[in-house]
Amino acid sequence: MFVSSYNQVAFKFIDNFDFDQAPPLTIIAGEEGLGKTTLMRYLYNKCQKHISPLIFIDAQKFSSQYCFAACNGNLNNFRRKIRSAKLIILDNINVLKGKSKTIEELLYTLDTVLSQGGKIVLTYGGQDFNVHFLGERLASRLRSGLVLRLDTPTEKEINDFILYYLQTNDLVGKNISRPGSKIKNMKQAVKIITWNGQDSRSLLTEEKVDKVLALVAAHLGVEIKRILGPDKSRSVVQARYMTFILLNELYNCSYSEIADYFNRNRSLLKTKCREIKESQKELFETLCQKMYNKA
Repeated sequence: MFVSSYNQVAFKFIDNFDFDQAPPLTIIAGEEGLGKTTLMRYLYNKCQKHISPLIFIDAQKFSSQYCFAACNGNLNNFRRKIRSAKLIILDNINVLKGKSKTIEELLYTLDTVLSQGGKIVLTYGGQDFNVHFLGERLASRLRSGLVLRLDTPTEKEINDFILYYLQTNDLVGKNISRPGSKIKNMKQAVKIITWNGQDSRSLLTEEKVDKVLALVAAHLGVEIKRILGPDKSRSVVQARYMTFILLNELYNCSYSEIADYFNRNRSLLKTKCREIKESQKELFETLCQKMYNKA
């Protein structure tokens, strides 16, 4: 993980995280693209072997699961699972803006977990930490927590990150032009490096394909050979396109590269993937979380 002055305080907190000594509620706040989700994954991987039950969940997925449970009469099970957690790691709370029922559910979840001695670590996108959109009750709870801010990285820090990224991804010496001085964060730098490097270094490898195929096949109960074959049954087609979508989402593989790898029409594959990603949000988020938890 890249660590510099801009994220050093948050990283030290997470790297030295001690459940017994940690404050009940901690918020990592910072602008988009500075690595908040990476920090949360690091915390999850650090704690998963000795803190249980432990939940790492994106706020959008929390909202989707809550709505799904409410619509299917399964709220008790949902609440039992979430509220029994010893540690909840909640990423990207900003997506809850305007979702009043989910906000209320999260308020009661937070109160229950903390009253039982549990801890919560969450991320907020932005430097201002203006959480009024969550309603006064939940906002007041968050304002009482420990807020650790990610500062705006300097130009030198961004350049250091680019060098770090090139080295850790074996891209040093490759014919890849570096992002210019207008880059504001690490996420932008990765996207540009990834795009520039696609011709000289394929992002899509057999190892990545095998990992995603294994996860999708196991979750959906479809044989891998059927996903790779001509089978056009609904479940197989769903599994096939979820494989394409996850390769794009998790590994930044372009849809053009994916289409070439699987011998598909580029334009049709990209259009279909976007349609399925939108219509199958719950499945997509579940598979993403499973992949993140395996990382």
